Amino acid sequence: VHEAIIPEIAYHGTLIDIPAAEVQRLIEHEAVSLVLADDVMFLRPQTTLRGPLEIEPGPDAAAVDGRPRPPAGERPIAALLDGVPVQAHSLLDGRIILDDPDDLQSRATVQRRIHGTAMASLILHGDQNNGSASIRRPLYVRPLMITHEHGYEHTDRDKLVIDTVYRAVTRIKGTEGQEATAPTVFLVNLSMGDARRPFTRIVSPLARLVDFLSDRYAILFLVSGGNVHHDLSIADFQDWDAFERATPEARERAVLKALNAAKHERTILSPAESLNALTIGAQHHDHLAQRQGGQNAIDPFQDNSLPNVSSGLGLGHRRMIKPEIYLPGGREFVRMKRSGNGLAVSIASPQRLYGLKAAAPDPSGQGRLDYTALSDGTSSATALGTRAAHQIFDALMDREGGSMLADIDPQFYAVVVKCLLLHSAQWNGNDELIKEICGPEDKRRHVERAENSCRFIGFGIPKIAEVVECSENRATLVGFGALAPDSAHRYRVPLPACLERVTDPRSLTVTVAWFSPVKPGHQSYRCVRLEAAPLAPLEVLGVERRKRQPSDVSVKRGSVFHEHFDGESAVPFIDDGHLALQVWCKEDAGVIEETPIRYGIAVTLQAGTALPVYDQIQERLRVRPQPPA
Repeated sequence: VHEAIIPEIAYHGTLIDIPAAEVQRLIEHEAVSLVLADDVMFLRPQTTLRGPLEIEPGPDAAAVDGRPRPPAGERPIAALLDGVPVQAHSLLDGRIILDDPDDLQSRATVQRRIHGTAMASLILHGDQNNGSASIRRPLYVRPLMITHEHGYEHTDRDKLVIDTVYRAVTRIKGTEGQEATAPTVFLVNLSMGDARRPFTRIVSPLARLVDFLSDRYAILFLVSGGNVHHDLSIADFQDWDAFERATPEARERAVLKALNAAKHERTILSPAESLNALTIGAQHHDHLAQRQGGQNAIDPFQDNSLPNVSSGLGLGHRRMIKPEIYLPGGREFVRMKRSGNGLAVSIASPQRLYGLKAAAPDPSGQGRLDYTALSDGTSSATALGTRAAHQIFDALMDREGGSMLADIDPQFYAVVVKCLLLHSAQWNGNDELIKEICGPEDKRRHVERAENSCRFIGFGIPKIAEVVECSENRATLVGFGALAPDSAHRYRVPLPACLERVTDPRSLTVTVAWFSPVKPGHQSYRCVRLEAAPLAPLEVLGVERRKRQPSDVSVKRGSVFHEHFDGESAVPFIDDGHLALQVWCKEDAGVIEETPIRYGIAVTLQAGTALPVYDQIQERLRVRPQPPA
């Protein structure tokens, strides 16, 4: 039916249509000649990305949006690869640039354009229940999914998804002989996962494609971790009545134990295992004031910093931390699936019970453009991630607001934003419960315990406001560069005088992000790794590596390096009050071309008391030594 060859990721795929009887023979492991053919390495069900079916939209006066549209001529920095949106919706009208070269609009029933409409709305405006400001740039939208009147949105069944995504991105950035349709785009939102391709140690072709395109075009892909809607058996309870009567703490512990027991069946979905993308999980959180329809449904967690029950669990390739971060995906409830002689629960539909408020199509087909509905899951969390990336970029470009990076070379936009999007992430205190549940019991095996915690919480939940807003007691320094393998850069970070010889608590956070070339088929897969380390942090600043974070071994496995240090030791400053920090690049699978690796780096110094950290560091940065005449 369709064929695609992408040599850079060792991909040659053919979409074939075979009789049902032959499928049955395949299932029964009979000697089918197709399977025995030398040229066939894998035979798999077709990759199909699809959106949700059950939502409960309604008219919403607040959806008649009076906020100003993006100025004429403003160029997009983000692309949404998703379903066809209702582009005339009051929350989207004048805010999106729709590019549909495959004419999927003609095959997408308007009242079923759910997913693309919601994702575009969340990127542009955020959760409407949260009252956030709209982003000021238009959003480039390339449709991938179609739908019929009563069915799910899904990618074209006559096309290989990997080829569709490849064509979409190369069209955005341009190729030899093809002018770029959106050359300023460096963020790509992919809020879809392949339910037929849960991660099982082998990196999927779609993830390999994302990794290749990230490195080739300096694009940050924001990818959803995937939603797993299998029933969950809860061994600690025999029936629903006992589950309802239990304390919130007991329910929470029982559900976490059940998720841990089923972790290998609830893994992230392709392409969430991508090395270079930021994979986003769904945090058990929303801003819904009133929850309607909660009969026979229970909130499984009291802690809103835990992941949703349906959020796909890590880890990724070679046990790298995946998902890296978690953002609100709705305070998901569960319903009884089976009770008595063992309890099993399923995920309740959002309807009006939980979720993020976003634009929705009019299901009646009458063409109203003011409908909203509650959206949930890792898809919605990923859209919020793309929105956060917009906010971070705006802060970087804000020269009048004090940014010293307004002239940054565009080739570094993606790695710097990737770095800052993760930079404020940290564990929120639930790691001890997760370590207790996931084990091992021996607390001396702290590396394994921390690694098992990363399955559920990654690097943690970022606080985007802390990245884009100033604070008296906190300063964030941002840099970028390019390193060849086996080379290093050294930074000198100016320290504020208010932290010298005092016992006030302070913290240091260091993050480095990059895009690595990849070698499909190589055991390491990742060509290069970057690491960073403050030199003598205890002696220079009075801090040491924080215990409650991913282990040092884990943070070195992906394409981000992220560590926290804290302490309160009173130390005298040395080296004229500077902290030396080294970033180095090392070969892993080995680079193919002698091209330096672009990276972004962020360093935050924060005092636990009201000390003038920001002003003193800013003043030191303004004073530059003059070269001799």
